[in-house]
Amino acid sequence: MANNKDEENAQNGLNTVIDLVQKTFQELKQQLTSTTDVLKENAILNINMNTFSCSTADDKTMEILTSQIGYRFDEFLVTLSDDFYQYIFNLLCEYNYSGKKKKFNENLTVGNLLEFLNDLEAIRDSINAFKAAWNGGLDRVKEFLAKNPTYKDKPGPWGTTLLYSAAKNAHDYKVIPKAGSTALHGACFAGHLDVVKYLVEHSANYFIKNQAEETPLENIEQNLHIAEYFKTIINPGYSKQRTNLPTMPIIQGSIRPGEDCIWEYKSLFDDEWIAFDDNKSKHLSKSLVIKQGEKFQHEVHLSVHAVDDSVSLSRFLRNQQANMEWVRCRGSSILNFDCFALWQVQFVNYPKAQSNNVMCLEALNLPTMDDMEFQIQLNVWYNCDARTNSTLDEAMNNLKRCICIDMDAITSDKLMFDLLKFSFANKQRTISGFIRWIPKLVSNNEQNKNLLTNIDNFQLSTNSEPIPLTTRHLKERSRISVTSISTLRRKQKSIDNDENYDDYVSPDDDIQENDLDDRPDLDNKIHQSSETHLLPLDTLQMDEDTNTSKLLNNDEDETDIKPENYFNDSIANVSQSQLPLPVKTSIPLEDTEALKKKLAEVEEENKKVKEQLAGEQRKVDSLFSLYDDSKEKSKIEQDKFNKKIDRMRLKQEEREQKWLENEKQIKQKYEEEVQ
Repeated sequence: MANNKDEENAQNGLNTVIDLVQKTFQELKQQLTSTTDVLKENAILNINMNTFSCSTADDKTMEILTSQIGYRFDEFLVTLSDDFYQYIFNLLCEYNYSGKKKKFNENLTVGNLLEFLNDLEAIRDSINAFKAAWNGGLDRVKEFLAKNPTYKDKPGPWGTTLLYSAAKNAHDYKVIPKAGSTALHGACFAGHLDVVKYLVEHSANYFIKNQAEETPLENIEQNLHIAEYFKTIINPGYSKQRTNLPTMPIIQGSIRPGEDCIWEYKSLFDDEWIAFDDNKSKHLSKSLVIKQGEKFQHEVHLSVHAVDDSVSLSRFLRNQQANMEWVRCRGSSILNFDCFALWQVQFVNYPKAQSNNVMCLEALNLPTMDDMEFQIQLNVWYNCDARTNSTLDEAMNNLKRCICIDMDAITSDKLMFDLLKFSFANKQRTISGFIRWIPKLVSNNEQNKNLLTNIDNFQLSTNSEPIPLTTRHLKERSRISVTSISTLRRKQKSIDNDENYDDYVSPDDDIQENDLDDRPDLDNKIHQSSETHLLPLDTLQMDEDTNTSKLLNNDEDETDIKPENYFNDSIANVSQSQLPLPVKTSIPLEDTEALKKKLAEVEEENKKVKEQLAGEQRKVDSLFSLYDDSKEKSKIEQDKFNKKIDRMRLKQEEREQKWLENEKQIKQKYEEEVQ
């Protein structure tokens, strides 16, 4: 930070200028308000307007004032350090101050004088606000920002914002903003627990790295009280208790900390979860990890001696000697099995809930909006909506111990989800229950080899060949646009030899809706499902000019397949009828890799150009909008001003006429008295 002498010189110099401006401002106001009633009225109305002065005396006053202010700044700016000089100089530039000439290029006006005064007072007060910030005075910072909100994101003399300065609180620390440190980095480094809590509660990322590759958690150093706080909000682990705070979220490139989960089961109508023994837990974990080329065994037997002890890995349901039990795995599905999750909740307590003593082995859906007819049933699993599912995934990835979620369609109370115990409750505990995840399944049969076809975990068809949707599986499907070229050629050759090809595809390569109803031979080629979301091969479009293929997408700039597109229940339940048709292509097999590379480069360049054009268009639109608004406002203000001048002129003419009449009468009276 700058020394006290620097701060004192800056504040004293600013106070000198402020006093000079205030004195001139009051004199101008007093002169304007001491004229006729009309002039007084117009002066009050126009004192804050950025318009020209109709008085040559006022213009002269502003010229003298501008010169005096320039002299004062030239006198004290040279006494400041480079940081403080630049901080104040940036403000002066807004009023056309030239650092080279050391004077203002344009005189201040009556109209912008008050604005200039307010800016001077704000920058003077900001110095004290920054001092308070560096001392951890968050309340003082908030008070200053309430009066001067434009300073929220403005860097001060030390190159940091007020919030960062309050977080860092290091009196002799020379901050380098370009290092990429956040406010949470500073608060952790300085040991300000209140600031840390404030930032974390407002979704600050404690895994973000600065340019030194450090996270806020690595800035704690000797601040044990900060470390203890993070230990209370970060999940300590399930089967493995971590001794140190984590340095990265679960999904961080290809780095995974390792298996950490607890398998549990409970009776359908009991509230107590019981942990499986080690052997059965290992067997369940191993069965959920599908290696390349292996088939997913969606039902596994836990013991060779107990035939009636099996677990459905699609439903997470155990059948033990005709007794049905729910199963769950406390832990991250991504961390332990590289598998995407579908989250479910089960209510144990809920006001006016229906007691359910009937065995229900299906998962129900929670409403996404208020439904007067909907009633919660106890001891039944409900699928979470897409928003809640995404929130829980993100919280698990960031290793959060608890998270508060709004489920407005169920209750107006906030529900606290305990991601360590896999439970939830409201503050009064009148609502409580359990949570779990089940693996997200997709079809892997021959028909859907190149598709992402979601299937219902509780309604598996005999030929769907379900497998858990893993990150590896998702990446493979996302590369369909560049890996299917040779496959398309083989299918094209096969179709060319088919005598009934004309019955399969219409002349313009589009499927005609009426044709589908008249051709029963297409039944084995059409995959219809009310609960699937497909990515068929006919989403590939061939470009005959470039001999390349691309994946069609509703968003022209996006070709990546995102997980959330396939976990959204509202999307998954959309009825679709997709036909994975082959596409005609004349692409030669040679130089395929070069074509792929060229296509990627062209698409990337095209994307950048579109972004640049969109940005420039926004700037142009903004400038036109500002110009139109300014032009209209100036015209309106000018019309008002002209009307006021006209009224003043008329009244002045009336007064002059009366004065002439009075003068004439006085002369006549005087002449009569003389005679």
